[in-house]
Amino acid sequence: MSSRPARRRADRRVLIVDADRQANTTDAEFPFADGVELTLRHVVLDRADVAQAIRPTRISGLDLLPSSPEMAGFNEQLSLRPNRERLVAKALAPILDRYDYVVFDLNSDLNHANMACLHACTHVLVPFQPTTYNVQSLQSLEDELTVLREEYEIVSAPIVGVVVVMVDTRDGGIPRQACRWLHTHSDQTAVPVFQTMIPRRPTLEEQVGRRHWLGELRPAPRGVIDVEEAYLLLTNEVIAALEGAAAPTLMVSPEAVELQRRLRTRLLGATATVEAGAR
Repeated sequence: MSSRPARRRADRRVLIVDADRQANTTDAEFPFADGVELTLRHVVLDRADVAQAIRPTRISGLDLLPSSPEMAGFNEQLSLRPNRERLVAKALAPILDRYDYVVFDLNSDLNHANMACLHACTHVLVPFQPTTYNVQSLQSLEDELTVLREEYEIVSAPIVGVVVVMVDTRDGGIPRQACRWLHTHSDQTAVPVFQTMIPRRPTLEEQVGRRHWLGELRPAPRGVIDVEEAYLLLTNEVIAALEGAAAPTLMVSPEAVELQRRLRTRLLGATATVEAGAR
């Protein structure tokens, strides 16, 4: 994530850079990369005009630098270029003043392409699905980022926070152990953990498979955590972390706040302190 001094308003201009060769983010707007001619690979390696590569989405204020199957060779091609870690930042520089935030969609590999994207970032947000294997993966990621930051000076961006995602609210065993480990680990390493947790919803996965964006999803039944409101709460936390507590916030229902508190209490045995504006 790359942020500029934000304008003090509720709406923000955001660019998503889909740097993942699976192109899941792109697929939500352009199925099977249909009509996508220019990607990050073309902008960085072929010096294509980044402004021409960026596409508007159906959400006002949200633009996309898309991906496609052609991104599969980006890492190998980039590895042959001199100063490769700085090429993504250089390629995006002409359009940065148009946006409040540039958000990179990356996979978990720390290859040359992802390191170049991380070099362009000012902050890193890490999603964490609470499973036993991901506990080990998070530790490895933090260690590798520390090496890139302190020894090689490739990455300067700190981890702004870890967000717990895909929480199975029906199973308390492994998610509870993983979440408690995460918060103990956070106390020891000072890596922040966002309070908001994003639940796993099979019906949501079906809607995402139909290429629905947040804002287009069916609301959850009463008494069940609504994924859209969970993401609104998370957005408020991220904005507060980046812009300060006085930043404008998105309004969320009191029920959403209470359901998050109950989930945190069940998984962590502690009272949540999630704050949000009430409708």
